[in-house]
Amino acid sequence: MNPSPYQPPNDVLEVIEATVTWIQDNYSQILSKECGRGSKIFIGSKNPRKCRYCGKDEQDTSFRKVAHAVPELLGNRNLIAYDECDRCNDYFAVNLEDHLGKYLLPLRVMSLTPGKKGHPSYKTEDGNFRIDIIDGEFKIESHDSDNSWEIDEELKTLTLHFTRQPFCPLAVFKSLFKIGLAVMPKDLLPNFQRVLGWLLMQDERNGPPESTKVFQTFIPGPRPIEGVQVNLYERKNQTSNVPYMMCLIAASNTIFQFSIPSPEKDAKISGKQVTIKKIPIKHDLYWPFGKPLTRIVDLSNADIISCDRGSITMSFEEATRVVYG
Repeated sequence: MNPSPYQPPNDVLEVIEATVTWIQDNYSQILSKECGRGSKIFIGSKNPRKCRYCGKDEQDTSFRKVAHAVPELLGNRNLIAYDECDRCNDYFAVNLEDHLGKYLLPLRVMSLTPGKKGHPSYKTEDGNFRIDIIDGEFKIESHDSDNSWEIDEELKTLTLHFTRQPFCPLAVFKSLFKIGLAVMPKDLLPNFQRVLGWLLMQDERNGPPESTKVFQTFIPGPRPIEGVQVNLYERKNQTSNVPYMMCLIAASNTIFQFSIPSPEKDAKISGKQVTIKKIPIKHDLYWPFGKPLTRIVDLSNADIISCDRGSITMSFEEATRVVYG
């Protein structure tokens, strides 16, 4: 079954056009950073070295490791941060990026997104079902009693019913937030000093920002985004009732959009009802593989979430069934 191309009806198109006007009236795009494969791109100064997160220099910490400004699990190979020390790099990897990886694992597998050690695999806790990527193709192993997947050979669709590995939603938000700070122009970093301490706190319950909700968009079909793109949008009018800084992160089939908390710049709107709108993307206007799906995800929970379930359906051209035993 070929998916139906998506093109919005006129009333939806009018909403998209009005939203574009609203974004242009309230925000200026100040950065668009692409990364993936290719020649190395460096952020920060190699000499002298100073960490943009903890503020320590080479007298107080080390800078021996290769720090990726955007996590490798999203597909970044070439955007390297000179201004991230080894201690912060280790902290981010264990306490933040590990949770982002677990949250995105089913999507990364189904979209063939390569990680640090190649294409990731997915398997159920009982070991009765697993998916591996071998030479760009899916290899699925399943016991007869397992109900983790459904295949419709007539429609040529495969549906995966997945359960995420235990993860902390607030750590996922912190990981996204850290990506925004990693590419932030250096002259704007003083606007985020008060939340840098919160970013480095292991106790997630202390001092979270007011908004940890994100727009999460899934774009169906073959991977539409190669590598990773990070955009930053700065508020034009400092008296406007909108957040100071918006961040958009696009990788493979997934796009995140959220406000980067800035107590320094958002003091006037603290505690007030603010307006945040999803930034339209080109796939909202036409996409041959179906309608992009957007939902608002609340990542404020500081507890470990287990048994978080979902489903993904994909089309295929050919499948070969092999029976063992």
